[in-house]
Amino acid sequence: MVKKTIATYGKIDILVNNAGINIVKPFLEMTEEDWDLVNDIDCKGTFLCCKYVIPEMPKNGSGAIVNVTSVADVQPLVGMGAYNAAKAGVSSITKTLALEFSDKNIRTNAVMPGMIETNAIKNLFPMFENPEVVKEKFISLHPIGRFGSPEEAAQAILFLASDESSFCTGTILPIDGGYSVGISPKATPYPV
Repeated sequence: MVKKTIATYGKIDILVNNAGINIVKPFLEMTEEDWDLVNDIDCKGTFLCCKYVIPEMPKNGSGAIVNVTSVADVQPLVGMGAYNAAKAGVSSITKTLALEFSDKNIRTNAVMPGMIETNAIKNLFPMFENPEVVKEKFISLHPIGRFGSPEEAAQAILFLASDESSFCTGTILPIDGGYSVGISPKATPYPV
């Protein structure tokens, strides 16, 4: 991937690590294969992309890395043990890279989305007996009273990748409607 990008574009200025999956199961029902799959894609994938892109960035004189972690890093959800762990790992990688590569003018930051209305979120609710009730319960966990849009998350990524954030490194930027601040007083009991 890195070789093809260099061959096509001549350089790499920005890396966004956004690949991620989740397997929703109670902790004791999660298999080792489930755990490995989630962590290989969500955390190890971030590690490998950074490992092979970072050596290319000093050739340009700078670089920006934006990792996508999750509010699950700071507000873990029941039934998402592997995902919670993987996203906490992505946050830790972000901070580590900020410390190790700032002197090479490589900035590493992350966005920490709450529930963003993607297909993955839309496909979550039909798993429940009362999908609309569960959806409203999840919405109620966000003090702002709604899910985020993909465009809102993309704008935050764009900001961290741009020169507009030139003094930011090691930042974990919540894009979560206040979810990481604390559960909204309007929240209904946890839906799972």
